[in-house]
Amino acid sequence: ATKATALTIQTGGFDTVDVISAVMTLSHTLLNSGQVPEAIKQMRSLIYLVEMISGPNHAVLSSLYSRLGAVYLQLGVPQLALSFMQVSAIYKATNDKISQAQSYRQIAELSMKCGMHKQAIEAAKVAHNLFFMVLGPDHDVTKTLGVELQFYVKEGAKEETKEQAEMEMKIQIEKANKVADEIIAQVEN
Repeated sequence: ATKATALTIQTGGFDTVDVISAVMTLSHTLLNSGQVPEAIKQMRSLIYLVEMISGPNHAVLSSLYSRLGAVYLQLGVPQLALSFMQVSAIYKATNDKISQAQSYRQIAELSMKCGMHKQAIEAAKVAHNLFFMVLGPDHDVTKTLGVELQFYVKEGAKEETKEQAEMEMKIQIEKANKVADEIIAQVEN
């Protein structure tokens, strides 16, 4: 695949649809053969080529960003995966509402994994609203996402309560330390 890509670039230049196809094949081949760092490099090159040749609003960009996000998620880098999924959702906004809703659903799931509860809730709301608008309130996907949204809200509330308790504990410790410092100062005088 590497030689085919090089030959395609050599014969037709680097800014052709054939090169995009060759780089896409190369990235998938590398990914499937376990050469993940090289595959990521080729996937990033592919995104650059598509943006350069076809413009920044080409429909395939959403899939490319989503695929790259999935690779980073498999590598155990959810923050980076989340950023690529967010870009993917932006590109889907101009094309397909169902795909956009699915992207926001993935963003919500990744945000929860990263401990970003508020962002998860917001993404789940967007996904739910899109599914509600396109599929209607009685569709199974809309209902399921409604349940997921409720879960995210509950988890967010738990996290907020935990943060408040930690903050109160921190304040109590600071007060106790201050009193202890005053006692020590009185004893030393």
